[in-house]
Amino acid sequence: MRFFDFLLSLFYVPRCASCRTRLDRDMTVPLCAVCRAEYENEKQRTCAVCASRLSECTCPPPEVKLNIKRVIKLFRYRPAHPDLATSRMLYTLKHRRSQPLSRFLAAELAVPLEKHLRRPREEYTLVYPPRSRAALARDGFDHAEVLAYALGKQLGIPVSEALVRTKEGTT
Repeated sequence: MRFFDFLLSLFYVPRCASCRTRLDRDMTVPLCAVCRAEYENEKQRTCAVCASRLSECTCPPPEVKLNIKRVIKLFRYRPAHPDLATSRMLYTLKHRRSQPLSRFLAAELAVPLEKHLRRPREEYTLVYPPRSRAALARDGFDHAEVLAYALGKQLGIPVSEALVRTKEGTT
């Protein structure tokens, strides 16, 4: 456990990033055993297009209309199922600024991403879609930025604020 996280745990009780159950102070994963099992189960789901496990699939989601060739993911976000551990984790990531969850997801995402890195790390740059002004005002931070920097640190790849929101709702 990092020293800063230890200090925080003295004042704030560590909670599961999904169900908010109290965690032991020495937990390295920000999920309780039940939510971790559900998360691992979601990662085992398969792609409807290529039949690979989602963490190994690079198919763009069918709703993406842009000319995107490859999407690396851990699981599919299923907004129709807010009771899933993964949906609750994403809610926490977006609205609670959980550094342990950001580091956990960055470490998890680094595994499939590393399989696709063909050139030296300094030839890559991570970018993230910026949040809307309303979301920034409401939550006080950009979860995609926090995750991008955690992933960049994990992989040794620089992060750039290269994308700009031109008008509300578009990047």
